Amino acid sequence: MDKKDLFGLCGRALDGKYDVERVVARGGFGVVYRAEHRALRKTVAIKVLVLPGTLDDAMRQEFLRGFEQEARLVAGLTHPAVVRALDFGVSPMPVGGEAPWMVMEWVEGRTLADDLVARRGSAPRSPAECLGLLKPVFEALAEAHERGVTPRDIKPANAMVVPPTPERGDPGTPPPR
Repeated sequence: MDKKDLFGLCGRALDGKYDVERVVARGGFGVVYRAEHRALRKTVAIKVLVLPGTLDDAMRQEFLRGFEQEARLVAGLTHPAVVRALDFGVSPMPVGGEAPWMVMEWVEGRTLADDLVARRGSAPRSPAECLGLLKPVFEALAEAHERGVTPRDIKPANAMVVPPTPERGDPGTPPPR
């Protein structure tokens, strides 16, 4: 098993709807997987969260209620630079126990962190290029704050640099996925 596949989901189905293909990223709060929605035959990202092991039953239920509320809030964001939430739940994991998960649209591109590394040694971006890259992030954060959502993990590794699409317009950097 891949050391990054903390939940043992690669090559398995989640919730009977998602065929999990591979680990995309692993962080302190969980693992992001690439998967395919079985019925729609559409690529999605699935973020599976680690439940803190120190939670008693009441605290665990409160954590899961908070996760459900967060999933609903995120699903309500409609900014083109925000990755859309499509589904969520709590399911048994192949390695044991259960974990909360959120399915999000799959966005092609690379992280801003990877983009910055790839540009090392190149000419720096102009202020206008930097503003163009970060403006969608600022606008998305403003919309999130207006709706009472406080993103907690904004950093280059959690932002995507994406090519232009009809839905997203100019290249932008959506917040965490």
